[in-house]
Order: sequence, then structure tokens, then C-alpha cells
Amino acid sequence: DRMTDAARTPTPIDTIADAWVDTLAELEPSLATYIGRFEHNDRFGDYSPAGRARLAEEARRTLAALEAARPLDDIDAVTQQDLVAELQLELDLHETQWDLRDINVIASPAQNVRAVFDLMPTDSVDDWGVIAARLGALPTALAGYIETLREGIARGVVPARRQVTEVVTQI
Repeated sequence: DRMTDAARTPTPIDTIADAWVDTLAELEPSLATYIGRFEHNDRFGDYSPAGRARLAEEARRTLAALEAARPLDDIDAVTQQDLVAELQLELDLHETQWDLRDINVIASPAQNVRAVFDLMPTDSVDDWGVIAARLGALPTALAGYIETLREGIARGVVPARRQVTEVVTQI
């Protein structure tokens, strides 16, 4: 009953959460496209080890800010709890070197670099120009992804053979 159509005055936790979404949109442009944010549609994220490390660092920074903040109401408490869990999962996956073996048949960079085009606007000449720009960014994105997978191979952190075989079949 306390929720109304009136705009919520942003709290510090709201500001941290909104900033994280902005960071994700910048660092993971394909994710931005999936959530309807098109300002980064002309490129891909950095799938290289350096790009993955930057995402982890931003998650650490956001997690620290979020843990230092105090909820002002129940909405803040839920936002904080959920975002802390998401950020911790991101960091846990990074620490287990998940990115170095991120090949699977449903949702990995191998699928995302193709599937994101299905969600891009195509109504205007400008829309097609953005699609062309993203297509032009594809070689760099794939090179970063390959660099990451090769780093995993060098460290002995590899995906299951069956996943690799199935993704190659998909490609």
C-alpha cells in the first residue's frame, strides 16, 4: 500500500544500483541491448582477460560502496540484498576463472555475439548503420574472447569437451 505512482526520491542505495546498471551497459553492451538500452549498440564488450578483470574491479568497487550504505527503507533493503548477491556471484565466478572457460550451448559469448543482433532496432537507415558498426566490432570482440579461452587453456582451466563440440556445431 505504501507504493504509489509518485516518483521515488532516489536514496544512496538507489544511486549505487543505478550506477551499476550504467556500468554494466558500458562494459557489457550486449547486455545493455537485452535490457533495452541502446546507447552502446555499436560495439561489444571487451571479452579479453583485461576486459573481464575490469568488470570484476567495477563489481568490487560497487560492492564496497553498497556494503557501506545503510538502507533507508524496505525497498533499499531488498535492493541492497539482491545487488550484493549479484555482485558477489560475479566476483565468485571471476575468482573461479569462469571467464577462462565460458563456453556453453545456451549463453556464452559464442552465442551472445550473434543473438544480440536479433534485438537491435532495424526501422531506419541509422539503425542499420549501428548494426554495421557493431558488425565491424565483431572481429575485435572475438579476438578478445579467443584470447581469454587461450589463457584458460594455458592455465589448465578449460570447458567440458562436450560443450566445445556442441558450440562448434552451433557455429
